[in-house]
Amino acid sequence: LKKPLVTFMYYLAMPFTFIVPKEAVQFYGKDFSRNPVGTGAYRLARDESNFNSRLVYLANPTYRDEFYPTDGSPGDKEAGLLEDAGKKLPLTPRVVYEIIVETQPRWLKFVAGEADRLDLPKDAFDQAITPGKDLDAELRSKGVKLLKTPLMDLTHISFNMKDPVLGKNKELRQALSLAFKAETFIDLFYNGLAIPAQSPIPPGLPGYDPEFRNPYRKYNLSRAKQLLAKAGYPGGKGLPVLRLATLTRSDYRQRSEYLVKAMAAIGVKVRPEPYSWPEFIKNVRNLNGHMWNFAWGADYPDAENFLQLFYSANVSPGPNDAFYKSGKVDSLYRQALATESLSDRVKIYKRIRDIVVEDAPWIWIAHRIFFTMVSPRLHNVKYNEFVEGDSKFLRIATE
Repeated sequence: LKKPLVTFMYYLAMPFTFIVPKEAVQFYGKDFSRNPVGTGAYRLARDESNFNSRLVYLANPTYRDEFYPTDGSPGDKEAGLLEDAGKKLPLTPRVVYEIIVETQPRWLKFVAGEADRLDLPKDAFDQAITPGKDLDAELRSKGVKLLKTPLMDLTHISFNMKDPVLGKNKELRQALSLAFKAETFIDLFYNGLAIPAQSPIPPGLPGYDPEFRNPYRKYNLSRAKQLLAKAGYPGGKGLPVLRLATLTRSDYRQRSEYLVKAMAAIGVKVRPEPYSWPEFIKNVRNLNGHMWNFAWGADYPDAENFLQLFYSANVSPGPNDAFYKSGKVDSLYRQALATESLSDRVKIYKRIRDIVVEDAPWIWIAHRIFFTMVSPRLHNVKYNEFVEGDSKFLRIATE
């Protein structure tokens, strides 16, 4: 490193810095991913695996001495997550991952007792969850457990800041943001289970302030119309049709329709342009369009991971997909990277937050909540966005 970088230690814990033997990589070349050799608790059983449908892992007999944690977060002991404290890992000799693309077959396999863990698909939500957001009584009677985890993530709509219409007109972007009702969007597309986003910093990260309110995220049509007129487009007159890059999936088509209706309420016309995922990414990187749907999940537990999305050196094809540029933000961001004290770094993060919120390069939507279904025989399931290879903690009840 040429200078201090407080996030460097986080990088070393991410998958792209996992330790692998050089000679194995050289031997397998491009096929290394199908012949993985590493230091983990499990090894791939190639003769039992099919890379299109089923991956089987067996406990690594030469795994180092690692033991189940003896302490945890508040509530872990009460949830039974410390019953195996001190035991040598891994706890389960065999783990099987089934690859099932369609959501309904995945759901049916879990209900039939042929799977122990399932990330609840949206299509099965009404079958599994009551209107009160609890687990269905029949599933509960079978001993099925439901885990609800607020994600350190953020869904949003990015504005093309290089576009001559949107990029140079802050009042226009603010007006569009005020016309979008995140609460209704969350009810329609996240089953009412998400936290309306007020800023780039999600819950759970230092710098998140539950009391902070973004002045352009409160649904306010009259204020939106005022700002639209101030931007030079009263009632939307003179404003070109805004092109929305989105995905061809049915759920994204529905989300696009919601945005079209929301903007029509202030006289702004939006035209969705659906693409396959590769085409979508290509169009975003080429800044082809006025706006696009996007999301970001935390890679490590520091708000810098989200604020990097507004650093000018990271513009598209980097993670700054909006092509947002601010000299003040750049200066503060570089200062934060060299600030070792977390409390001092958080102060800088909040200053960046305030500038970005005022500039409105995004429409902030939501921080999602993750649902995991767990069979009665599977123990020690705790969703964590930063733990890779958590299968070593899992235990199957012998009874």
